[in-house]
Amino acid sequence: MARVATTTAMQPLQLSRSDNVHRTNEPAKVDISPPPSYDLVSKASRPENGTFLASISENFDTKFDGGNGSVMPSNDRARRHLPEKAFPYDYYAPTTHEASDFPQASSMSGVPSPNTLPIYTYQTFVGPTSQAFPASGSPAPYIPVQLGSPQGPGVKSRDRRPGVDPTTLPTALCILQSLTVANKRNDRVETRRLVQEMVRLGEDDVQARKMVEAGAIPHLITQFQNLLSSGGEIHHVIMAIGILSHDVLSAKSIIHSGMATQLMELSKGARADQVRACSAWCLGRMVQSDSIAAKFIEDGFPDLLINWLTMSHNKDARRYCAWALGTLARTDALAGKLVQKGAIPTLTSHLAETAIPEADPEDICVALFGVARLARTVKFSKSLAAAGSVEPMVRTLQQSLNPDVLNWSARAIGCHMRPNSSDMAEILLWEGAAQGLAKLPRSIPPEETEALGSFAFAVARFSCAEWGPGTRKALVGAGVVDALLSALRAASAIPNTDPQVHAELAFAVCFLGDVGGAVIRKEIRDAGGVEILKQVARQVPFDVKKACETAITVLTGNVFARSRASAKTALAHDWSGGCPEYPIIHPDFESCP
Repeated sequence: MARVATTTAMQPLQLSRSDNVHRTNEPAKVDISPPPSYDLVSKASRPENGTFLASISENFDTKFDGGNGSVMPSNDRARRHLPEKAFPYDYYAPTTHEASDFPQASSMSGVPSPNTLPIYTYQTFVGPTSQAFPASGSPAPYIPVQLGSPQGPGVKSRDRRPGVDPTTLPTALCILQSLTVANKRNDRVETRRLVQEMVRLGEDDVQARKMVEAGAIPHLITQFQNLLSSGGEIHHVIMAIGILSHDVLSAKSIIHSGMATQLMELSKGARADQVRACSAWCLGRMVQSDSIAAKFIEDGFPDLLINWLTMSHNKDARRYCAWALGTLARTDALAGKLVQKGAIPTLTSHLAETAIPEADPEDICVALFGVARLARTVKFSKSLAAAGSVEPMVRTLQQSLNPDVLNWSARAIGCHMRPNSSDMAEILLWEGAAQGLAKLPRSIPPEETEALGSFAFAVARFSCAEWGPGTRKALVGAGVVDALLSALRAASAIPNTDPQVHAELAFAVCFLGDVGGAVIRKEIRDAGGVEILKQVARQVPFDVKKACETAITVLTGNVFARSRASAKTALAHDWSGGCPEYPIIHPDFESCP
């Protein structure tokens, strides 16, 4: 039998199980990848799954998708990540092998399983960038390991640029420890490199949350103030602060430090378009609540954005300024303050200049988002229409084939209407909005179901805008009823459709069946609408199931049942806004001067 490095204490165990153990004369190899947390990784009986120490894996509860490098967020926001009790880079990792004949031998609790037979091999030195190599010396003490769980699906990103795999970067704690050392040494080159790594790691929301919980924001604020006083480059720090402003608590901690006010004052003298884009994006990311939006409006942030949007010719600066203006319009009162500052003509002219066939779809979507966010009341919608918002909205809906552009075009058209806003409905119908909506379900790929929700939202708003026969005849004549049934079938056939899309479609059937009268209800029933709604109700959450059942009641019930169902639908609909937040990607910080 080949000789292996082992201890005398384990020889009796070796004799008792010698018939089940297959040993090797080669030292085990340690496969340690730096992220997600510089953990000690050891290959076990299942080589395709990494194995992490229980004390570390329980703190860093993150599932990575090896296919695309993305991260599955964790809902446990109460966990805290304790610092490792060692230097951030130098670890000595002993390795173990387990007997392959004992599939149940791994303990998931970090305690050695009674069925596990450890075989000790040589120590291995592992650095953050160096390869693993054997080290001389005596065998290492026993350290129990656990098998890793299968990798879960990742979260898709809207960013089409080549991303950075989080598993190739250090963890939040290691970065912060190194940043503290670099600040004490006043090493600007190392500090800048670490801040850039924070930006790349923070592109994943889970990693951004971990850095916030580890105390990254005070470090960045201190670094921002130091660079302001010394005249250094601050755009990387601005990008890092913007990425970490992912929730209300993070944003408020930054604002209370005075950093947002300093950035706003600094941005007023900015001449470079890239700096304007980064500043608009960073401050827009901090708008996580109504109170923050109100404070920014009082501090003059909309005036700065309107000025940049009017004077700048850089598409990145204009994109992020329009997005930040739309983000500030969180309530009717806040939208009214923006209207008083002149946001309507600015955003409308920006939409007219952007909504051209050769434009970037991202720019068109952001321009539509800004207009839709301001259309929170009938008065504001009429002002937008008078300024020229209807024609570019309808034109993009009719001509574009991009799913995102169609999604936000339909959403913006729906946001322009409220109950008893027959004037707006007539303007939109005159421009051809009904024909554009009718072709939308046929113009998108089968898996792009998000646009179907905006389509249903616009149909529901059209149905309530005028209670007379005019709108109903226009929708039927354009083929919107057939398109609604087609969208309902398409959404029910896609297993991973967002339940909110099913709810929007069910509400649209409710509104259209109630306002359209017996003719439209009969047409929907004859086309199989009731059967489709029943099929959807069997595979969706309870809230969406109730929406489908309400739509079935509107189509098949008597006059009293229809009245009750229509009242429930009207109460469930979001009349105040209807336009969600836009998930914009961050600027290219490498282009900032």
